[in-house]
Amino acid sequence: MNYSKKDIIIGFIIIAVVVSGAFLYRKLKNPKISLAPTPTSISFQKDLEDSFKYDIPDDVDSIELKDVSNKNGRGIATKNEVLADIEDPIKGYFYQAWTEKSGNFVSLGKLQKVKGGWLLEYSNLKLDDVEKIVISLEKDYDAKIEKKILEGSFK
Repeated sequence: MNYSKKDIIIGFIIIAVVVSGAFLYRKLKNPKISLAPTPTSISFQKDLEDSFKYDIPDDVDSIELKDVSNKNGRGIATKNEVLADIEDPIKGYFYQAWTEKSGNFVSLGKLQKVKGGWLLEYSNLKLDDVEKIVISLEKDYDAKIEKKILEGSFK
């Protein structure tokens, strides 16, 4: 088989276009993860504050509470309050906030329904004593977590 110079050049161009397209597709399908902090958490906090009509001061340590129940919930916790954007529980159930240190959970109390979601205000926590905040769905008000809904870590 005799290939002309023109056929070889066209073949290389086609191969280059296909390979470039594959790399571009792969790059768009799997975006690069940045290790640098992003303004997402600031935007997330602002969204919740707007929803609740509640202002969390910028100088207050806060953490994002992430959904662990696959129900698209979200929240923020500080040393004084928990704000949670989660669906209303079914009748007979309620939300409860917990702190964790060294695997031991201590109840902070029941969350109350407010405009925009769920809120619990409590006395000042010593953040050095708290590793994690957990929001759970409960039927009984006791010392046992029934189902974790949101959680976040200060560590």
